[in-house]
Parts: sequence; C-alpha cells; structure tokens
Amino acid sequence: MNNTHTIVQALHYVLKRVGSANKLKLVKLLFLADKYHLQLFGRTITADEFIAMKRGPVGSVTKDILDFDQDWLESEDVEYSEKFLERVGDFDYKAKSIECEYEMLSETDIKALDFVLTRFGALSHGQLIDLTHTFPEWARHEKELAEEVVKRAPIDTAEMFSQIIPDPLNVSPRHVEESKAIYAGKFC
Repeated sequence: MNNTHTIVQALHYVLKRVGSANKLKLVKLLFLADKYHLQLFGRTITADEFIAMKRGPVGSVTKDILDFDQDWLESEDVEYSEKFLERVGDFDYKAKSIECEYEMLSETDIKALDFVLTRFGALSHGQLIDLTHTFPEWARHEKELAEEVVKRAPIDTAEMFSQIIPDPLNVSPRHVEESKAIYAGKFC
C-alpha cells in the first residue's frame, strides 16, 4: 500500500498550522501523532515503517519524503511531495500555498494531529528529540545507536503501545489495551 499521499497530506496539514519547521521537528511531530493515534484507535495515521535513529524514532517513509529521496520513492511520489511541500534552506520546510483537500486523512487522523500540535507544537526539535528518547521503543536501541553499532534499527509498530509515567500523550492504560486488541485483530 502506498502511504506517501497520506504522509504528504499530514505534513502539509502540520506545516499549515506551524508555519515553517525543520525536518527533525516534522518527523518527531508525525511520530507522536502516529503513536497517539495508534494508542487511541489501533492504527497509525501514516502506516509508515518506524526506525530508531540516533536522534530518536522516525517514520522511514516520512524521512524519505522530506529528503525528496528519489532512491527510495517512486518519481510520482516525489512529484506529489514537491507539489505540496517546499524546502526552505537545507533543513526547513513550509507548506506550499496550494490547497490540499486532506482526503487521505480521516477525522480521527486530524484530531490526533491537532492534539499533537496543541500539546507539542511549540517545542523545539531538541525538546522533541528529548521527549521521544524517553519512549521504550527507542530506548531499547539507545546503546547500539550511541556506540554506532547501527545507524538505524527497526521499531515494530506494536512497540509503540508502550507508555511511560507520566504519559505525555495522556492515554489511559485501559484505552491502550483496547486499541492493542483492535490492532491485533481481536475486536473487543
């Protein structure tokens, strides 16, 4: 399934609300929105593949989109990305002024993005890195990443149900358990 359009629309939505942002902030905000949506509804917004990197967890395709990476993306996906996203300088982005219908984003996707933007949108990319370093799905790779044994390590999406205390996403453990059952296909 090609999730590029969904990710581009989510990035455009975020950029329309925050103005410009650097790549690290964008990948962290989308990761948080995916984690939050997964814990509430049993699926991520982007259907991305997640990886742990030195500066924290990120969506792999999200990172490729922001790199306009033609080695990993189909040319039509790069064109779609360039239609809605604009690189400003080396690492900053803004939404192009073209209207986007956000037809790939559900109501719950928008609510999750709004929650993350309200709660974390004012944080710097450094603060977002620090926050995402507290999550167990990244922390379990911390040593091998710090020692540069690996540059990236896969994160199983199911690991993103992990919670910390206090929970910055503020999702009740009971709700997370119900969403885990939905994710696993065992509807309550």
